[in-house]
Amino acid sequence: MQQIQHIDVAAQLLGASEKEIIEKIGEMQEKHPGIDTETAIIKILKDAGHSGQFKKIIASRASIETVSKKIQKKSVYEAMDAFDELLIEEQVVGAKPLIYEIPGKEGPTYTLSMEGIYDAVARMGDIEIEPPTFPEVGGRTIAIARVRNLKNNVVVVGVAEAYSTEKFKHTTLSSKAIRNALRKIIPQKIQQQIIREALEAKSFIVVGGMGR
Repeated sequence: MQQIQHIDVAAQLLGASEKEIIEKIGEMQEKHPGIDTETAIIKILKDAGHSGQFKKIIASRASIETVSKKIQKKSVYEAMDAFDELLIEEQVVGAKPLIYEIPGKEGPTYTLSMEGIYDAVARMGDIEIEPPTFPEVGGRTIAIARVRNLKNNVVVVGVAEAYSTEKFKHTTLSSKAIRNALRKIIPQKIQQQIIREALEAKSFIVVGGMGR
């Protein structure tokens, strides 16, 4: 099948196969000689009322591709933490990836991103997050967050000490501490549900590689 950039997005928005989209592009180019494939796709989607959504998805992909280049050479943990930090600093526009794909010899594994964690918590409900504290330990500021599951009164603690920019110091530390606490109380069932949905929607980034 002919490879056309973003054809998968057009197919998803129109509920059609990629082959059907290629045929529509051909028809559009016959009506408008000289029109390129990207413009043809946008026109097809505009006629169907989906051009705005298409542009947002493409902008999101471009943003993820750009920021993912910044973390390619980091270790798996460092890459996930660095991308979460970019999410905290709102350097990723559009739809945010819900999960990270971690390549392995026996196949990839998946874990929730910052965005995926908050999605999971929204599904759980009855979660109370206490305002983080910022004690000084060994001359460094750290953040400590406490999260309570109101359904069973279980309290978990999250700690964070790494941040990249002084400007976002407290925002980054508090968000990471809350993330680390929340990760401990998300049921496996909800994690797997989000992972399945994220894979179907291609809402993930390969850690250390390029986003899809």
